[in-house]
Amino acid sequence: QAVLRDWLTKDGGAKGDPRVWMDAIAQETHGWPQHILSYVEPALDQLSSDKRVMTTEGLHAVLEAGRVFRSEYYEHRAHDFSSKQRRSFAKLFANIPPGESMDMEDIMTSLTQEYGSDKAESIFHQALHKGILSRRRGDYTIPIPSMHTWLVDEFART
Repeated sequence: QAVLRDWLTKDGGAKGDPRVWMDAIAQETHGWPQHILSYVEPALDQLSSDKRVMTTEGLHAVLEAGRVFRSEYYEHRAHDFSSKQRRSFAKLFANIPPGESMDMEDIMTSLTQEYGSDKAESIFHQALHKGILSRRRGDYTIPIPSMHTWLVDEFART
């Protein structure tokens, strides 16, 4: 929140109380620093075009632009995976709530059925390296809730 306040008031010169914008951006980003960065440039540009006044319409524009930047961030993380591999992960996590995890055996069983043992192992380790998967308490999850939602929305339902 303090970082958002500084960007809006110091860098953006926002007039008035920035709490509504701060709360909305914080809620959108789930507190992830990488995501907050997706909203900084749109917020600063919007404040500039609105003569430093924080309007409701301006906030909606900032949130939409931030979502686009976030989507680009997810695309970049998943860049090295084929569409089929993305769909495989999306299908695995489609019925798992964001933030919840799966055990390695279930993930590997599914990947092995689709790709064979060696390729499944390679894909699994690549997903860990690229941050598509993260280990938490012995199980594996898609580490960013909104990235989980993006992956499922984009690839499990197509």
